[in-house]
Amino acid sequence: MPSRGRAGPRQRVLVVNDDGIDAPGLRAVVVALAKSFDVYVCAPAVEKSASSHAINIHAPISAEPRFVPGAARAFACGGGATPADCAMLALDVLFADDKDKRAFDVVVSGVNRGENCGRHVVYSGTVAAAREAAMRADAVGVAVSLDSYKRDACYDHAAALCARIVETILLGEDEGATLRALRGKVLNVNVPAETETYDSKNVKSKDAMIPLRATAVGASCTRARWVAVPDPSDPSARGGTEDGLDRKRVVSDMTRDTADASSKKARKSHSEAKQAKKKRPPR
Repeated sequence: MPSRGRAGPRQRVLVVNDDGIDAPGLRAVVVALAKSFDVYVCAPAVEKSASSHAINIHAPISAEPRFVPGAARAFACGGGATPADCAMLALDVLFADDKDKRAFDVVVSGVNRGENCGRHVVYSGTVAAAREAAMRADAVGVAVSLDSYKRDACYDHAAALCARIVETILLGEDEGATLRALRGKVLNVNVPAETETYDSKNVKSKDAMIPLRATAVGASCTRARWVAVPDPSDPSARGGTEDGLDRKRVVSDMTRDTADASSKKARKSHSEAKQAKKKRPPR
């Protein structure tokens, strides 16, 4: 179990997310971690969910100091900053320690609103931020998500569980063996939403254990279908090209019916424009 009485300065933990700096999941985990660590925050100014591991390479991003309860320092990143951008900026610029390249041994990403299992890991900005920290700083990336999309969901139990994981990594009585084993790796933690038996004052008791519940793995939250429809602005879409192939553009729509309707509307508009052109008097 973690040793809470270790002498010396408190260790630092970085917290990032993709739900934005005002997200309740981030606020909850900062408070939970602040009991044992000095917590630093760098998060998007607005929600950037499903950003995956995208980064900005053309547009500048900004960092504005913000107050986050429990945090030693916090920055909100604007200019379209992604979760991976925030992790990169925090590690390389905002909280960089010149004396020690490993300014943070653990970087927490979350707590995210909604689970990140199966295919969601590919889309997740939460997991990507933890992955960026593991790659860039050889830190332990801990991505934490709550299996609930409710706006009024309680994140306290997920935050407490995250704090226990970080304490085990950094304050365990194994002389740093756990930390060394996990460096450069990502822990993707998904916490069930059911918490009827959770007791925040006694998280170590057997009766306070969070009940397990199976989560559908592999399902995607998006219902978008990719379909090919003619591009009315492309003359080659009228019925073939010189090489005998139709040039088509791919668009995303929520349902095939909507895409088909859009295609019919586009063809109708093109036909009407063609008829109007024929009716114009010669100059």
